[in-house]
Order: sequence, then C-alpha cells, then structure tokens
Amino acid sequence: MKHAIHETIEGTRKCIQDYKFTKKLIFNKHIQDQQDYNVFEISEIKRIRLDFIKLVPFSVFLLIPLFEALLPPYILLFPNAFPTQYIPKDVQLSRERLKQERQDTAHRKLLLQLKSALLAHGVSLADMKTPEGTRKALEAEVINRHLALKSLDS
Repeated sequence: MKHAIHETIEGTRKCIQDYKFTKKLIFNKHIQDQQDYNVFEISEIKRIRLDFIKLVPFSVFLLIPLFEALLPPYILLFPNAFPTQYIPKDVQLSRERLKQERQDTAHRKLLLQLKSALLAHGVSLADMKTPEGTRKALEAEVINRHLALKSLDS
C-alpha cells in the first residue's frame, strides 16, 4: 500500500514537471516569435499532451473513493490508457527495449531491400562503400525510374 501511494505521488510530481516544461517551452517560443520546434520538443509536446488526455479518466479513478477497484479491468480493456508518469520504471524500460528491437529489425529489413534493389539495377556493393559510388548508384536509380515513368506515359 505504501509503495502504491509513493508511486502515485511520484507520478503526480512528474505530471506537474511535464506541465511546467511544456508551458515554459511554448511560452519561450512565443516570446521569441519562433514557431520551429526541434524533433525532441515536438515528441515531448505530443507525449505530454497525450498523457494529460489520459490523465482525465485516470484521475477519476483516483479521486472517487473505492473506485480504484475498477482500475484493473479498465487497464485490461485499455492497456495504453495509463499516463506514462504513473508507469513503473521497469515496465518503461521493457517497453523501450521492445521498441528498440522492433526498430532495429525494421532497419535491417529496409537495408536488405535497398541493397537488393540497387543490385537489381546493376550497382555493385563495392561501389556503395564510397560516397561517390553511393551518389552514382542513387543517380542511376533516379534515371532508371525517370525512364520507366516516361515509358509508361508513351
């Protein structure tokens, strides 16, 4: 019980920190007349906005007495409805590892497809080891696609 209370307090503290971060970021960009955000800022703003949307039903479970008993079925029905600030570190780490593994697998598959496509167009792997060879390979691919599109138009 003590651990659950501590986790709830920590999650609420993290929510407040995220709110302050987003408010400060948006306010500073507005003052400086900048509308360009970098990739990190965009992803953090999206994550924090989504977490605050998730926080509304989650806070109902916390504020209404004895309503916490319905939290496990709710999480079973909607597994991603838990705000990230309230997810334990070990679960977050396992999710990050799984995400990284999936991303690595996708990168390997994409690399294999790229290599096979370039080999199909007559570009050797030795040519792709140098920047000049890679540039020539990509130029050849663009020319081949342009010619293929012209033949379709005719």
